[in-house]
Formats: sequence, C-alpha cells, structure tokens
Amino acid sequence: MRHNAMRAARFAAVVLALLAATPGAFVPGDAAAAPGALDAVRQRGVLVAGVKADFPPFGYIDKRGQQVGFDIDLAHELAGAILGDPSKLRLVTVTSYATKRTSNSSSPGARR
Repeated sequence: MRHNAMRAARFAAVVLALLAATPGAFVPGDAAAAPGALDAVRQRGVLVAGVKADFPPFGYIDKRGQQVGFDIDLAHELAGAILGDPSKLRLVTVTSYATKRTSNSSSPGARR
C-alpha cells in the first residue's frame, strides 16, 4: 500500500507541475483568465473534489459505506500536496452517465 501512495504522490506532483507550468492551458473559455485555482484552494483551506461513487476501481462505496478508490486516493494526495494535509478535502459525489448508443440515436455522443 505504501508503494501505491508513493506512486499517487509522484503522479500528483507531476500533475501540479504541469498545471503550474501552463496556466490556463487546461481551462476552457473565460475561466482561463480567472485568478489561479491553486490560490483559491489555498485561501479556502480545503480542496473540493468531485469523485465517482459508482465506478470501481476509480470511485465507489465499500462494504463499510466509505468512499474508496483511485480518485479518492488521488484527491487526498492532492490535498496533501497543495494544503499540507490530506484530510483537508471535501468529496463531492458525482455519478457516471451512461447513454445507450445506437446507430439511429440522435444524442450528441452517439456513434454513427
């Protein structure tokens, strides 16, 4: 388990380095001109992360009713890297949206 935590911490560091090196590159539209997201997180004192609750192994509810998975582990690592404390995290549960894709579907994500 310690090895996984180290890998997640390294991954978080790489992600943060990429975000810091390319401000606004990952944010579409007018949001790119907004003050730094990392500064906002630091001022708020808590990282708010949307995580899956229905998509193992990325995020799901375990037998004890706890949110677990890769996304949750990564969110804790990011909170630790940004705020110095992995517990300074608020998880917001989001769900996967599965659409039925058929050849005659008119939905925007349908395959043709």
